Formats: sequence, C-alpha cells, structure tokens
Amino acid sequence: MRYHGTEIEVRLGDRVTYRHIFIGKSAGVVAYLPGVSKVNPRIIENQWVVRLENGKGVFLPHTDQLEFAHPRVAFVARGENDSEITPEEPW
Repeated sequence: MRYHGTEIEVRLGDRVTYRHIFIGKSAGVVAYLPGVSKVNPRIIENQWVVRLENGKGVFLPHTDQLEFAHPRVAFVARGENDSEITPEEPW
C-alpha cells in the first residue's frame, strides 16, 4: 500500500499528517500495520493505525488489494518504529 497519489510505500514508524474533517491537521506516526506489527487482539483484522500526537488512534482499512492509503493521511518523513502499538496496549 502506498500513500495516496504517490509511489511512497506505507511503513511502520512513518511520520505523517492526518487531515481531520473539520478541525485542520494533526501530526502522527504509523503505529500498527497488519503483517508487520505483532498482532494486537484489540485491533480489528485488516486495519492499520495512525497514532496522533494527542495519543489517540485513527483506524483505517487495509487489505492486500488496497493500492493507496486513505487520502487524509499524508507522508512527511520516514521515522523509527518506536511508536509501534504492542499487543499489551489497550485500544
């Protein structure tokens, strides 16, 4: 899966911005990717998660057939995957 309208592949730890419907944008990080992250039983199968700077998560659909990520998520820079959601975290 790539960021909408780009050739940049979505990776765990990527720094992104998320465009809200009414209130502007928030900085975030890709914190969970199915098939890459350790399975978290509290996250529904076929979802990936952007953790916003306020600590909240944005849960987005993911399938192997999905070519592009949701257009509200924009790539900023590659980052470390130090914000990965672990199986122990309550979501």
